[in-house]
Amino acid sequence: MTLHCLSRPVIVKDIESLVAHVPSELLQLRMELLRTLSSEMSFILNGGGFFCRVLVGNHDSGKTMISKFLFNTNNNQALRFYVNCKMESSAYNVMACLLRVLVPSIPSRGLSLTELVDIFLEELNGRSALITLDDVDSWLPTRNGEKLLVKLSEAESRLKAGQGIYVLLTMETEDALNNLRQINPLKCVVTKLEGYSYMQLLSILRNISEKAFHRGFVSESSLKILARVAAVKGLKRALLVLLDAARYANAEPSTRILPKHVKRSLRDNGLPVFDSSRKNRRILILNALTSLLETRSEISIKELFEACSEALKPSFSISYVQFWRYINELGKKGVVTLKTVNKTKGGKIMIVNVTNHEKLRGVSFE
Repeated sequence: MTLHCLSRPVIVKDIESLVAHVPSELLQLRMELLRTLSSEMSFILNGGGFFCRVLVGNHDSGKTMISKFLFNTNNNQALRFYVNCKMESSAYNVMACLLRVLVPSIPSRGLSLTELVDIFLEELNGRSALITLDDVDSWLPTRNGEKLLVKLSEAESRLKAGQGIYVLLTMETEDALNNLRQINPLKCVVTKLEGYSYMQLLSILRNISEKAFHRGFVSESSLKILARVAAVKGLKRALLVLLDAARYANAEPSTRILPKHVKRSLRDNGLPVFDSSRKNRRILILNALTSLLETRSEISIKELFEACSEALKPSFSISYVQFWRYINELGKKGVVTLKTVNKTKGGKIMIVNVTNHEKLRGVSFE
């Protein structure tokens, strides 16, 4: 999507706010976590010892923003190291980047990973260190990735009084941690970052739009569509859609950004129209149900409900009562049947049987 320059129409107050205020708005929703991490970071860097905090979340959960905020706001005298690990292909390269901050002349080859760690610890010379390794998914599961983190954790016995090493890792999935059982679980804690909810995104977009445009010039209906865009495609993408919508409103000219402007922006940029109508919600639920059932002959009610709920996130949610209504509707159309089976330990489980996959593919909810 191309960033367009506006000629500052009547509706625009401060167009730079569309981007400038995003970090502060998002960080407000993570204040409790930020206080926790800041406190433990100060405890380690001031009091000594080793600690590793792992932030796990999808690409739009704010883990990089949190790590950079903590990195930049740390007023401790500790040395600070930040590596964007997407730019480095291996644990060896990452360790070399860390060491090169202290020893710029360190050779790019000829030393083992263990030797790099040992030299790094010596060069710290009793000083505490904040080490931020962002996006470690690609190399942490490797043998050297595991070795790097283990070696850093084992260095605690070699630290001087009051010397601390605080490591902050960010990753998209916990898969990279499967082989790190050698690290004391009390010294390595995982925090999962849940995605922002629809209501949180709506509130953020409302606040940002009131800074960028005069109050009320972005209609509430437009904001609701944009919140669903943000929930699926990310907040930055939603703001770019809003910027294009403002351009379309200005061209008419219109004194308000309306849903038609947002929808035009979505269509022109190849994005689906995230309509919040009841009809569209039913379509999404039907699509989720049919895609789950299409490859299965039978599935438990519990498993189907959990999978359907997950498939609808974060745009929509569905209650168990609503879910049953849709299942019953599929039953009336002759698509599925229900049966109760006994489990081995005497419990019972409800199973959904797909009786007609052909009807399933052509079914529709009224």
